[in-house]
Amino acid sequence: MGSFLALDLGNSHLTIGLYRSGRKAGSWRISTDARRTADEWWVWLTGLLAKEAPIDRVALASVVPDATMALAEAAERALGVPVERVDHRTPGILVDVVDPASVGADRLINAVSIHRAGRAPAIIVDFGTATNIDVVDARGAYIGGAIAPGVGVATEALLARASQLPGFSLEMPRSAIGRTTTSCLQSGHVFGFAGLVDSIVERIQGELGAPCLVVATGGYAPLIAQASRTIQEVDQDLTVDGLFRLFGALEAKA
Repeated sequence: MGSFLALDLGNSHLTIGLYRSGRKAGSWRISTDARRTADEWWVWLTGLLAKEAPIDRVALASVVPDATMALAEAAERALGVPVERVDHRTPGILVDVVDPASVGADRLINAVSIHRAGRAPAIIVDFGTATNIDVVDARGAYIGGAIAPGVGVATEALLARASQLPGFSLEMPRSAIGRTTTSCLQSGHVFGFAGLVDSIVERIQGELGAPCLVVATGGYAPLIAQASRTIQEVDQDLTVDGLFRLFGALEAKA
């Protein structure tokens, strides 16, 4: 088996996974800029992957339409192989919702990742620009879920509308009762989002009729998982691993 490159283009970040012989050989994460041209993407990719050639296959899951074409074009120029783009029609993806075309590619790939690792049914909590809570049934089908504002988006909106609130670093508070404005903000965000997730997850499990594996991914997953009573695992590579599980043969985690 040759080398495989997975590209997960989200609203906030582009996550890249490089795989050789069924195992991850490298990973990178950069900020998304939808204004970046194909030439700019090309310069960035050629510099990053100059020592990683040859790469035999490339797959792209994107939820940023304005940047998808430019990134795909740049990757094809830089690596000399066609880019396989993922959507609800991609073979191996099973979607059981009213409008499959409306589901983001990342949510579909996360479902594939969980199923092909032998871990379905499961609930996936993805802390990105939005907080996506997705349900994968025993068949490996994406069957729906819930969407809430993302942690970063909520923070930015609050600070933009409340002029007296200070900027702050998001970290685990020592207690729910904040003694300073900063610790109040940290408590509200960390415990607030943990409570949001726990409430929705427990409702979903009630509708499913049984508890199931709950996995978190995304930038804020490690932090919020510490305060959550329902999140069981954190897997930051869930989406890029899912791309390789769909197109390659990544070994399932023990």
